[in-house]
This record gives sequence, C-alpha cells and structure tokens, in this order.
Amino acid sequence: MCTCDMCMIMQAVKGNYKPLPQRSLELTDFKLSDELWSDFLIPVNMAFFVMKTNQSGAVAFYPAPTGATESKLKMEPWTEMQQLNPLLNDIVPDLEALLINRLDSTNKYFIVPIDSCYKLIGMIRTSWKGIHGGSEVTDIINKFFVELENKSVKCRN
Repeated sequence: MCTCDMCMIMQAVKGNYKPLPQRSLELTDFKLSDELWSDFLIPVNMAFFVMKTNQSGAVAFYPAPTGATESKLKMEPWTEMQQLNPLLNDIVPDLEALLINRLDSTNKYFIVPIDSCYKLIGMIRTSWKGIHGGSEVTDIINKFFVELENKSVKCRN
C-alpha cells in the first residue's frame, strides 16, 4: 500500500486509517508533584502515557533494556493529573502521548506523536550497556530531549 501524503489522506477520508498528528508541544507550566508522580508506581523517572480507545483511560510505558514496558497504571493519579493539567484532555487517543522526563532537576513534559516515544525507546534499547545502561544511553536521552525541545512549541495549560 502506498504511504504518500495523498494516499494517506484518501485512506483517512475513507475511515480506514488515522493520520498521525505532527504537533510537538512542550508543556511549560505542567503541574506534577513528586508525590503524585510516585503514585504512578513507575520505577524510573521517564514515561509516556497514551489514551487507549480500547481501554478506559490511559496506559503508561517506561523505557527498559527490553523496550517499552507497560506500567500497571492506577487511574486515580491520572485523573488528578488531568484535573491539574486540562491540556491532557486534548491528547489524540492512540496517536499522541504525554512524554515525561524527570531524569534531572529540569523536569520536562511534552505532548508528542506516539512514534516519537517509540523512537526514543528504540534508541535507548539499541544503545543499552550493562545493568544501568551506560553513559551512551544518557547521552542519547539528553540529545533526544534537546532536539525535541528545539522543535516543540512552548505551550501553557
């Protein structure tokens, strides 16, 4: 099947496929306390959240040496985070994600196309060394987020 822009539009009009959104938003005043983050029970300080149409609510994934690992997400913290950050209600289900990076003191929050999240996961997976990943993983993550920040539109709740 052809994947050019015209064929993609024609297939979307027919309802066969949904075009992937292209927006990247940096959420500059995102509200997420350390306590609320810990309520998600995600073992690392990076994750992405996707609204799933075939489930009621969001699903969280975090990077691991084996790829994207699904977190058993409790809905109460997600609901609270949505109330604190109304822009989360505009995420396109299945196609966009809330990407959270809390690996250093400058916590970053983005709404991105879902393929950006899987690109990051793939980069982490292919460069992982040893138990903790190694310095190459850290460099790749930092480079990814610098590039994402540079191409993103800054957005307030």
